[in-house]
Amino acid sequence: MQIKILSLYIKNSGALKDIIIDFTDNEQPQSVIVLAGANGSGKTTVLELIFACMGMVADSLTEKSLIPDIFLQTESVKLKCLFEDNNKQKIVHEVYYDKNQLGIAWELKDKTYEDLYKLRHEISMQTCIPYQKLSLLKEMMPCLIHFPYNRELIHVTGEQIYREDIKYEWCYRYQNHSDFKGSLESHLIWLDYAEPEQFYSIIKFLNQLDFEGKTFYVHRKTLSVRVKTRDGNEHPFNKLSSGEQNILIMLLDLRRRLIPGSIVLIDEIENSLHPAYQQRFAKNLLQLQQEIPFQLILTTHQAHFVKIFGEDCSRILTEF
Repeated sequence: MQIKILSLYIKNSGALKDIIIDFTDNEQPQSVIVLAGANGSGKTTVLELIFACMGMVADSLTEKSLIPDIFLQTESVKLKCLFEDNNKQKIVHEVYYDKNQLGIAWELKDKTYEDLYKLRHEISMQTCIPYQKLSLLKEMMPCLIHFPYNRELIHVTGEQIYREDIKYEWCYRYQNHSDFKGSLESHLIWLDYAEPEQFYSIIKFLNQLDFEGKTFYVHRKTLSVRVKTRDGNEHPFNKLSSGEQNILIMLLDLRRRLIPGSIVLIDEIENSLHPAYQQRFAKNLLQLQQEIPFQLILTTHQAHFVKIFGEDCSRILTEF
């Protein structure tokens, strides 16, 4: 199965007064969409509304108290998305909210509500399944992965190795981990202990990112990930530059969570990246799309990323 965002209508939500954002080209969903504009133009609000609307697909919220905060700050919003199964059967699904109505409404085009109930059931059934076992399913349920603008590796320490079974989440939002368990560092250490082939594959990937000759390895005695510099010095994982941390966080989390046909949201893709890393990271994302198809929706306030990904897939909210 795959999911794609088709359009988003927003009325009076922060800086966005009355706007329709089309995520298609010639009525076909685009694989990359760049939302560009100056700070304060509403780019982050767009991603938050998409995340909230997609969360409603699997829920049946009717109580106003359960409505996401971003909806309470919005007069009206409507998200249209496309679900396509492995047999090319398509469901166009809409989620919309209006502050003058209680709760959330759903609508399927040319389909019965049985399709929606089936979809919700499939999502709920997979939320308890570790990612390692999802590949055994005949039809994997894709997901939505959201990277907010604030991304960093916080210093964490561990005294024992934890089994890091990553559970499926229909709408996953990256959070900076202050605890060892669940962190990217703990995840790598667990792979080194339990899944050496996968671990070496990831370490090879990290070493090929060309962070000025830096290489990565697990120091088993201290249960930590270490970084070795070109001149032979070493430092902890979280002492990488903020730009390097941003790239590692997103690429590593995508490697452990991304399911074909999913949607990836990245807020302020240029966060702490100097120009050389901007070009390289964009290339890495496009290469990953070739390996694992997904729809990428990102925001930026730098015209450089419009040039990198192309004006045909860019939506300019305001002048830079």
